[in-house]
Amino acid sequence: MNKEDLSSTIETLEILSDKELREQIKKSEQDINEGRVYEIKNEKDLKRLLGFV
Repeated sequence: MNKEDLSSTIETLEILSDKELREQIKKSEQDINEGRVYEIKNEKDLKRLLGFV
Protein backbone atom coordinates (compact mmCIF):
# COMPACT_ATOMS: atom_id res chain seq x y z
CA MET A 1 0.00 0.00 0.00
CA ASN A 2 1.45 3.34 -1.00
CA LYS A 3 1.40 6.48 1.14
CA GLU A 4 -1.60 8.01 -0.71
CA ASP A 5 -3.71 4.85 -0.32
CA LEU A 6 -2.83 4.63 3.37
CA SER A 7 -3.79 8.26 3.90
CA SER A 8 -7.10 7.70 2.11
CA THR A 9 -7.83 4.61 4.19
CA ILE A 10 -7.11 6.45 7.43
CA GLU A 11 -9.39 9.32 6.37
CA THR A 12 -12.17 6.85 5.55
CA LEU A 13 -11.82 5.19 8.95
CA GLU A 14 -11.96 8.58 10.67
CA ILE A 15 -15.19 9.43 8.84
CA LEU A 16 -16.74 6.05 9.59
CA SER A 17 -15.89 6.38 13.28
CA ASP A 18 -17.53 9.83 13.57
CA LYS A 19 -21.24 9.25 14.18
CA GLU A 20 -22.18 12.95 13.92
CA LEU A 21 -20.37 13.33 10.60
CA ARG A 22 -22.04 10.19 9.21
CA GLU A 23 -25.45 11.62 10.18
CA GLN A 24 -24.62 14.92 8.47
CA ILE A 25 -23.59 13.08 5.31
CA LYS A 26 -26.81 11.05 5.37
CA LYS A 27 -28.89 14.24 5.75
CA SER A 28 -27.01 15.88 2.90
CA GLU A 29 -27.67 12.87 0.68
CA GLN A 30 -31.38 13.12 1.54
CA ASP A 31 -31.37 16.82 0.66
CA ILE A 32 -29.81 16.02 -2.72
CA ASN A 33 -32.27 13.21 -3.43
CA GLU A 34 -35.23 15.41 -2.49
CA GLY A 35 -34.07 18.40 -4.54
CA ARG A 36 -33.22 20.72 -1.65
CA VAL A 37 -29.91 21.84 -3.14
CA TYR A 38 -28.99 24.58 -5.57
CA GLU A 39 -26.16 24.71 -8.06
CA ILE A 40 -24.45 28.09 -8.09
CA LYS A 41 -22.30 28.46 -11.19
CA ASN A 42 -21.83 32.21 -11.16
CA GLU A 43 -22.70 35.47 -9.43
CA LYS A 44 -26.04 35.73 -11.24
CA ASP A 45 -27.13 32.34 -9.85
CA LEU A 46 -26.16 33.46 -6.34
CA LYS A 47 -28.07 36.74 -6.65
CA ARG A 48 -31.14 34.87 -7.94
CA LEU A 49 -30.98 32.46 -5.01
CA LEU A 50 -30.71 35.34 -2.53
CA GLY A 51 -33.55 37.27 -4.17
CA PHE A 52 -31.50 40.13 -5.61
CA VAL A 53 -32.61 39.52 -9.21
